[in-house]
Amino acid sequence: MSGLLYCLPLTSTWLQGADPGDKERLDECLTLIRNDTHPLIFLGEHASGKTVLLFQAGVAYASQDLHVTLISRRPLSRMPHSVHGMIRPEAAGNLNTLTFLYMSNVSDLLEYCASVHTRSVTPDILIVDDLDFYLNQLIEPSPEAGCAKLCALLVDTLHFIRQKSPHGALLLGCTPQHKLWSHIFSHFKFTAAELAVLDRPGQLYSVSISTGRVQLSLTYQVKTEGVVMKEVNASKAVS
Repeated sequence: MSGLLYCLPLTSTWLQGADPGDKERLDECLTLIRNDTHPLIFLGEHASGKTVLLFQAGVAYASQDLHVTLISRRPLSRMPHSVHGMIRPEAAGNLNTLTFLYMSNVSDLLEYCASVHTRSVTPDILIVDDLDFYLNQLIEPSPEAGCAKLCALLVDTLHFIRQKSPHGALLLGCTPQHKLWSHIFSHFKFTAAELAVLDRPGQLYSVSISTGRVQLSLTYQVKTEGVVMKEVNASKAVS
């Protein structure tokens, strides 16, 4: 879940607020987020902002000279919006450590994960967008079995990456289409960030995360100049 800090400006002083209690709760949550090493998966319908947030994470990680591999089904039709308060692509240098791989078949993704240990450069960060596109190709013997197979392989890949890099992280984007997918993601300890459309014409969206330790909700709006955060509420989960 620490990857969330590379998607959104949660450490911005603008979010601290005037209320000392709000600042203390946010600081406590940020500490928990920084220390959480579980994979982060954005769940939301089409055009809810998953690709924007994943691309922003890729840029932010690569700006720190970390090797990032971003896998998606096809090339981007246009440059995604930047997130206000985060580093912009044009300010991040040449981003030589950000690699895009386009895979139109799930077999290519499976092969990549299975052979990551043979590659000359092991990524520090693995980002997979359009996970549902790949899961929908794994329907035998059942969609649930296919989902579990791919999740297990992704977790194994992350484990190998972390043997090579202390920064190892896995971020995913998925449009949930089967009820049991979310249960399987939870079984593999993926932290779910649920995206929802609040106002489609106004391009206003929300992100919600609820784990055993953190409850976080925020709203953001897509504007011409980029993605702008509007409101953040954070608290430690009640045990």
